[in-house]
Amino acid sequence: MNAGGNNIGLLVDSVTEVFNMPEDQVERTPEAIKNVASEFIRGIFKRDEELTVLLRTDKLLAANGFKLG
Repeated sequence: MNAGGNNIGLLVDSVTEVFNMPEDQVERTPEAIKNVASEFIRGIFKRDEELTVLLRTDKLLAANGFKLG
């Protein structure tokens, strides 16, 4: 991930899958979940029967005290 011009890594508990998604297929956040920390949600991506929520990692990091720049 690039944060403020610096490449950083994130430690996560697990990763179930990594895939490419076309940017033009990212949809706006549905109204049903807009009130749930919507400032951290970039959009959603639908694939087959799955729904992937795209997070704004820059906002998540900033909210937890990480300096971005």
